[in-house]
Amino acid sequence: MNSHINVLIAGADNYLRGKLTEILREEGFNIFYTHQINDVINLLEYQHIDVALAEAGKYDAKLIALLKMLNGSDAYCTEVIVLAAEPDINTAVECIKSGAFDYLTKPFKLSDIVGRINEAYNRNKEKRQVLDFRHISSIYKSSHIYSKTLHQDKIFSHLLKTVQNEFKVSGVYIKIFKREFVNKSNLNFNIIKYIDSIFCYSKSREIFQNKKAVLGSYKSNSDTHYLALPMFNSGGLWGVFIFFRIGEHKFDEAEIKILSIHANQYSIALQNIFRFEQMTKGYMETIASLSKTVDSKDAYTRGHSENVKNYSLEISSEMGMDKNFKDLIRYAGLLHDIGKIGVSSNIINKRSKLDNVEYSEMKKHPVYGYEILKPVKFLEAASDFVLHHHEKIDGSGYPHGLKKKEIPLGARIIQVSDAFDAMTTDRSYRPKRTVSEAVEELDFCSRAQFDPEIVSAFKSILKRKPGFAI
Repeated sequence: MNSHINVLIAGADNYLRGKLTEILREEGFNIFYTHQINDVINLLEYQHIDVALAEAGKYDAKLIALLKMLNGSDAYCTEVIVLAAEPDINTAVECIKSGAFDYLTKPFKLSDIVGRINEAYNRNKEKRQVLDFRHISSIYKSSHIYSKTLHQDKIFSHLLKTVQNEFKVSGVYIKIFKREFVNKSNLNFNIIKYIDSIFCYSKSREIFQNKKAVLGSYKSNSDTHYLALPMFNSGGLWGVFIFFRIGEHKFDEAEIKILSIHANQYSIALQNIFRFEQMTKGYMETIASLSKTVDSKDAYTRGHSENVKNYSLEISSEMGMDKNFKDLIRYAGLLHDIGKIGVSSNIINKRSKLDNVEYSEMKKHPVYGYEILKPVKFLEAASDFVLHHHEKIDGSGYPHGLKKKEIPLGARIIQVSDAFDAMTTDRSYRPKRTVSEAVEELDFCSRAQFDPEIVSAFKSILKRKPGFAI
């Protein structure tokens, strides 16, 4: 029996509909009707149909339009068998090209129709399996991408691309309650204002108390449909995720399930990003406190770590470095001297030249800094910059005597920033130099101590700074 197969008889005359109904019900099919081809889409909005039998005239533009619509959408998954009252070769070709499963001509053998319905159902089933696999694959791919990045723009861009390609979503609106966060795409002001009035926090709590999804249409445009989904965290409802689609096709049950998974994945990824940002903020406050602790050991170098960070960030921007690199430079710049915590204040504040023993102890501070930062996961990469910021291009630096490109780029940038700030501020053992004098020293030591490319980038920055004539 075929009790699991839904068959639609569309646009057939009373006699043909009666004959089809009689034999198809005997075979166990579930039968549905529409008197007009135009009514098929309306029925499909709320009822899944596996196979539609549509009677066509010599040339039926409405039927051709329906076939093209069904063929161009993954939402319906309905196979159509055309029953030709007035057979025509051109119409037959056009129907098949537009996506019809078959084109049958009078006189119809009802037994043949039953066989073709079963064949159409099997193809429909295979298409749904492929579609389901594609959605599962897409969900898996999204989860992999979300787990690998902590950048809001990247996860939103991926989500947008996925739902636009797979579900013909025209716009997206995401709002996080109790936080100044809104993300949107391809929506005008009036729609946003309308949605905000419906899905404010207090109303959303009521709406989603017993509902997992809300379907609706924009009040001034019945062709703009939306699917609103709640986002939850450990504290309850924390946001709303709304998909928009323009056209006659509303969101069906299968789409709601898949889009709910995508929205939930995005919600979890966004929560992780916010947690990381909060954690990073706490780390940065700790880092700033540590850098001040280091600077406080030497009354002459207060603000030095902040200056090195700022110069290094400017150089990184001048050289076109990306955000990830700049984050590492920010951490390393602030903490490049963190290892001085392990060096005696008597050595750090000594006004005369250090002896060999004292200098050997001072040279350990990059290693101390590396050992402090290395175990901290998000500072691990920055710890290499700290370790090598006293290396020299010619290999005469410390602690490992690295040369040229063996020295990490971040360390070479910090090296220039560190030297410039040291030269242009008073120290216990000598007065500060002018900017011009410091730049001359950077030039003179290029290719021996400093990377010439980095010195050049830094000079370009200084030339644009008011009061930094060089």
